[in-house]
Amino acid sequence: MKTLLMLSGLLALCVTPAIANPFYYDEMLDGPLSNDRLDPTMLSADIGENVLRGDINSQFTGDFFTFNVPANATAPSLVVNTLTNPADFSLTVSSEPIDWQDQSGFVYFGETDDTLIGLNLLSELGIGPLPAGPYWFCVGPDDGASHAYEMTVSIVPEPGTILFLAVLFFVFMRHLRRYP
Repeated sequence: MKTLLMLSGLLALCVTPAIANPFYYDEMLDGPLSNDRLDPTMLSADIGENVLRGDINSQFTGDFFTFNVPANATAPSLVVNTLTNPADFSLTVSSEPIDWQDQSGFVYFGETDDTLIGLNLLSELGIGPLPAGPYWFCVGPDDGASHAYEMTVSIVPEPGTILFLAVLFFVFMRHLRRYP
């Protein structure tokens, strides 16, 4: 009986859904994103659909922001939902602070058109899902035009976490069958 209570308590802790708090950041409501690469806007990403709505002015300043993909999670997709001026839209993704002098590891997406909208840019850029850790982003115009954009970053639990919970569930169910 004691084992059953301990196992059920452990299972309850593991399967209790955590309260996810993905970000929804809108420059019109929440204030401008940083245009300083040395001081990017910090966003708190969490499991779920993290949405960013931004606007880049006609001067080449770009929007700089950073967030962490939480432990035991990955970010499999970054999708541009809307883009008012798709020509020469650029996106930089880096696992280190952005340094314009050393552009190794940069990902650039320029000279685009309407076909960009709805695509998973991580797949298109060949960098795949982002594992847990910090990431720095720069969204900028290459042509000096203004751009309004909306991006969604999806963050999901790692498959290993889901597998662990499934194994715990089956162990618990087997235990219940033995000791009803």
